[in-house]
Amino acid sequence: MELKINKKIIENSNINFLIGSGASVPFFGVLSNIENWLTDLDKDKNINEEEYLLLKFLFYREYYQIAMKSNIDILKNTTEINFLRVKKNYENFFKIIRALIFERKSNLFSKQINVFTTNIDIFHEYVLDQLNYDFNDGFFGRFKPKLDLSSFRRTFHKESLFFNKMSEIPIFNIYKLHGSVNWKYDEGEIILDLNLSLLKEINKLLNSINITAIEDQTKTYDEIKKIITKNDFEILQKKKDIIKQFIESYEKLQIINPTKEKFQETVFKKTHYELLRIFSNELEKENTILIVIGFSFADEHIRDITIRALNYNPLLNVFVYDYDGNGVKHIEIENTKIKNNNLHIIKPQENYQYDFENINHDFENILKEIKEIKED
Repeated sequence: MELKINKKIIENSNINFLIGSGASVPFFGVLSNIENWLTDLDKDKNINEEEYLLLKFLFYREYYQIAMKSNIDILKNTTEINFLRVKKNYENFFKIIRALIFERKSNLFSKQINVFTTNIDIFHEYVLDQLNYDFNDGFFGRFKPKLDLSSFRRTFHKESLFFNKMSEIPIFNIYKLHGSVNWKYDEGEIILDLNLSLLKEINKLLNSINITAIEDQTKTYDEIKKIITKNDFEILQKKKDIIKQFIESYEKLQIINPTKEKFQETVFKKTHYELLRIFSNELEKENTILIVIGFSFADEHIRDITIRALNYNPLLNVFVYDYDGNGVKHIEIENTKIKNNNLHIIKPQENYQYDFENINHDFENILKEIKEIKED
């Protein structure tokens, strides 16, 4: 019989989530060919400096507009309907999971919930802060918060007022595997850019450059080369300094660019591999579950670590929510290599989709079941 996520598993496991870009849709878009475009650009030996600059600008601008720009609107607490919808999904997710942890009877497992995410947007931190929940994003300090991954080893306890009784409180550990738009490089360290100052600087530069837009993301690299116009080259001549400044500012962001060569700073490269090591270590623990939401395993680093852990740790169970029955094709290809039968693809019924809202319904049902048993 296929194993399903249920109250018994929630109560008796170390709980980890892996959340991908699908969770932030439709407020943010998903990437399509950008990795291929940037990779082909780096390989292209038949272009001059001006073409290179224009194409790099176009590709960075596309990634920025799809995955980053709207973070500024999050800080403004926009009333846009897609923002409210996605924000509600994150709120419900954290509320339900926190309630599940509170209802757990066993004291053998930590009340820490690990959330690994490839999303570079700020939804996780923003919503947790709005909910006034305890969370750990790896930063220390108030005036100039610095990233220190050792902070994830902290546990949080609360002492009762009259009986000096200590109890552990649930906390969400937010591991941003691909960096974040609110991470900034500063004098050899990664600091927290609370006001998204770098993003605002990029936005300001971008608004002063009006070059042809990529309207169809399915276009190939060669097809995009053909859409550059004579007018674009004339703009480049007039605004070359601003375009270069945009590229330089963009590359200060501590995020993984969608390219094969993904790193801009050595410090960030070390941080990225350390985060992957933490992810790997968590999957090697006994009685561990990883619940995957909005992620297709297209990232080969994360896919390889997950498959290796599935094969080496029979006490690990990975549950993957398949959005429409076709969304986890990458890991399904590797399925034959998994020997412990501990990968579980949760497929939707006909005419149903596992979007973030419907996945929350699943957890909500488990919570209701636990509460009903408790009341009986």
